[in-house]
Amino acid sequence: KTISTLLARHTSTESRNQARIQTLMGTMASASDMILFFVALVALLSLVGINIAGILGTASVAGLAFGFGAQKLIKDVITGFFLLVEDQYAVGDYVSVGTVTGTVEDLALRITRIRDDDGRLHTLSNGDVIQVCNHSRGPLSATIDIGVAPDTDIHQAISALEPALLEWSVTTGLPEMARVDGIHSADATRVALRIILKTNPGQRPATLTPRLRQICRDALTEAGLRPA
Repeated sequence: KTISTLLARHTSTESRNQARIQTLMGTMASASDMILFFVALVALLSLVGINIAGILGTASVAGLAFGFGAQKLIKDVITGFFLLVEDQYAVGDYVSVGTVTGTVEDLALRITRIRDDDGRLHTLSNGDVIQVCNHSRGPLSATIDIGVAPDTDIHQAISALEPALLEWSVTTGLPEMARVDGIHSADATRVALRIILKTNPGQRPATLTPRLRQICRDALTEAGLRPA
């Protein structure tokens, strides 16, 4: 009840928050049940006149041995608990954990399952999660370079790109219009114009840039300019 009350102050009806609350409540309920069962059992044995000193001593030694033997398991569970409490990532977030980058499919107390862009499912122990980069918790910026022939009128190229960028930004629902930042590089074969865009939280630039490149090339071709 305490965890539910505290988390409800900072959560809404989003499914990821509800799932996090349910996981934490289930974990705390299970731990509380085990503790209460042990206390009740010891109290009952004491009431019927059984010496509980030996039982407590045995339980202490057994608990110590279990702790040494299950250090990795305990570390995974404790880390998973804090991952949920601190809301570092949730199911559906696009994250980078170590060398694995993909979408979180499952977040439990002991393990995290992430599916990468190639469809492979990675199962990570929560105790091994040291550094997390969450790509879904804020707007992301991306840049792409569009090449034109070296003899192209740059002002004409920018004038051709801007209406296409405006229409695409509105259609895609970007928080800001994608814009041409200017010449990024130039050589004897091409001049690269750099385009900067910002995405909404949860939008991945990598899924948007292929379509944006095609739109830019079409806009240049329609204006009679030659992409490079």
